[in-house]
Amino acid sequence: WDYNGYSLYPNGTLIPVCDEHLVRIPRDRMQPGDLVVVSWGAGDAQHFGIVAQHPVYPALSIIHAEMVKHRCVVEHRLVFSFMGFIAAYQFPGVGWRN
Repeated sequence: WDYNGYSLYPNGTLIPVCDEHLVRIPRDRMQPGDLVVVSWGAGDAQHFGIVAQHPVYPALSIIHAEMVKHRCVVEHRLVFSFMGFIAAYQFPGVGWRN
């Protein structure tokens, strides 16, 4: 599936689309390959990225498009004191989970 025409600002459409196409999982079950939806202080779902294993630290990371400072795809530790956790999803039929 492809979702286009979305806004740069939270408008309430991100979570319903994710709920329609993905399988929501609890935060403590996130693993590399999952999708995480976050907020940047607004409290509303406004950004998402792929969960990965950080290459240096023994922690999960997020791979996402960063358009403010670097304007590229970046990876950094997944730290929820820096970004607000909204939801986590796994892709149905992908991976090692049932």
